[in-house]
Amino acid sequence: MNWLEFSIDSTPEFVEPIVETLMKFAHGGVSIENQTTYNPDEGETLNTELPVTIKAFLPNDSAAPKSQGEIDLRIRLISLTSNSIGPLKISEIEEEDWEDAWKKNFNVLRVGKNIIIRPTWKNFIPQKTDIVINLDPGMAFGTGHHQTTRMCMVALEKFMSRGMNVLDVGSGSGILSITAAKLGAAEVHAIDIDSVAEKVASENAIINNVQQIIHIYSGTLETSTIADSFFDLIVANISAKVISGLSTSFNNKLLPNGRLIVSGILTKDVAKIKNKLTKKNFTLENTLTDGDWALLSFRKDQCSGKFT
Repeated sequence: MNWLEFSIDSTPEFVEPIVETLMKFAHGGVSIENQTTYNPDEGETLNTELPVTIKAFLPNDSAAPKSQGEIDLRIRLISLTSNSIGPLKISEIEEEDWEDAWKKNFNVLRVGKNIIIRPTWKNFIPQKTDIVINLDPGMAFGTGHHQTTRMCMVALEKFMSRGMNVLDVGSGSGILSITAAKLGAAEVHAIDIDSVAEKVASENAIINNVQQIIHIYSGTLETSTIADSFFDLIVANISAKVISGLSTSFNNKLLPNGRLIVSGILTKDVAKIKNKLTKKNFTLENTLTDGDWALLSFRKDQCSGKFT
């Protein structure tokens, strides 16, 4: 069977929505290819501001035309927000070419001081202080290339302490849950409204040998089995609108003096989110920005009561 290859160039800030769109329809794998080379074994760091090439693969069968039309439409809609997204290119490739095409240019990525994201098929010799996250990017979105994901990983590296009980809201591929587990969390609870994410995050947890630490659920904070649980740290890489809507739940589920890390926020929405969470007895302690995106880190007040 032959395959259709979809290829599109983009700046890093649009990688996550493009990959998420492609994963809904292209079930033959998705790759993100850097348009430059570097050697992480030598301590070199990838310039994450440079454009990347995103590729996805779809079986060229009777269902392909409908899926192709959906992909084309959704990519066009994303492209309306920026002129930094290239045209969608589509080509046909042979079966044997597909097997390695989506893997060959996905490289090791260094994030923060010591975190390494390693594709499972890439050889990498870690330094003694490196924390290696093994990931198969053909399995799901959430690869570490988007600014918000990277900032969350940097924040976890800065604020995590061993023995913490962590909640990951909007866990996707599980990359942040795995990061927290490898940074010493006693337990990580990962939740996403997408049922597919539960399977993907479970597979990635097994790859990283942290499946005993990470508990993965599909649903919402109110309906899942963690409804009565409390946490030392909550990380939520979602959107400003969802963060605002969950502000009460965050307060009720975070222990006094606990930390809340939120991202997926455009810089223009920072003041709004700060005001919303401050009213829920959170104190802003740290802000990170990368391009148009921001991360906010809050501390819950010691004597904060429960909101309804």
